[in-house]
Amino acid sequence: MKSYFSIVVFFVLLLSSVVTGTDRYLSTEDMIKDDLNQALAHTIAEKGGAWLATDTIKAYRQLQNTASGHVALLINDELFNERLSIPELRDKAYISFDILSKNIVAQNSEYSLNKICSDTIILNPTSLKYCNASVAMRGYAECSFFMVLSMSDQKLPIALMLLSLLWGGMTYYYFKKKGLLYRVSFVETESNDSLGVYAKNDDSSLMSVGNISYNIQSETFYGADNREINLTPMQFELMQMFFKAEGHRLMKTDICNTLWPGKDNANETLYTMIKRLKPVIETNSNLKIEVERGRAYKLRVDD
Repeated sequence: MKSYFSIVVFFVLLLSSVVTGTDRYLSTEDMIKDDLNQALAHTIAEKGGAWLATDTIKAYRQLQNTASGHVALLINDELFNERLSIPELRDKAYISFDILSKNIVAQNSEYSLNKICSDTIILNPTSLKYCNASVAMRGYAECSFFMVLSMSDQKLPIALMLLSLLWGGMTYYYFKKKGLLYRVSFVETESNDSLGVYAKNDDSSLMSVGNISYNIQSETFYGADNREINLTPMQFELMQMFFKAEGHRLMKTDICNTLWPGKDNANETLYTMIKRLKPVIETNSNLKIEVERGRAYKLRVDD
């Protein structure tokens, strides 16, 4: 699994969950608004005459004069509630009744934190012609964010969210197991023995020589492309010895005594293993394994 691929998959799943959930939430808001519109239209058609009667307008005017300012009546109308097709709205909806001058454009109220508003219906009763005014009526529903969310179908967004969290957890576990969470960058420097810098990260879990790194926790070697280098058990043990040795230099006798204790002459076996290990190391990094005067081997950065 490439690290960038798994991260991209995680964010694609997470973004899909957010986008899908937001779209369904907004669709539910539109559905509520449409329900308020139709209920308001039916209610005005059936009993709008009573609201527009001269006595009603006169009472409104008196209330407005008493208040010394603009007044809007909020009406909890039984017929309006019955006309709502969404049951959750029937005890949370009401109608606003407002008289505006004709030179004032009636605008829908913006969605507040806990309210959804219908379109505005403008009425022009004959009783208001003399004062050049109109009646503006709107339907409102007290809907909190969580109420709208519960009314929307969030099964798919929730499934995508859980899948993204599961994928993220698996990715984290995989990276931790492979040591990719502890990978650090290092800079090659010139030194007397021509080796790159030998580095450890802050928690001493990673060592690097040239552009090969060794993760102590996962016991894994990684090449220049951050891919795991496949080594045989004996090759792996030898590379560990190189990394831990001073100057990354090992005497042949020390290698033989460590890898093949008790064997009288392991030089030929060591030669064969080095011969097979060299192309693996050189293919995956900028390191070379060199022999020194027939007595020792060392790792060297190939500039």
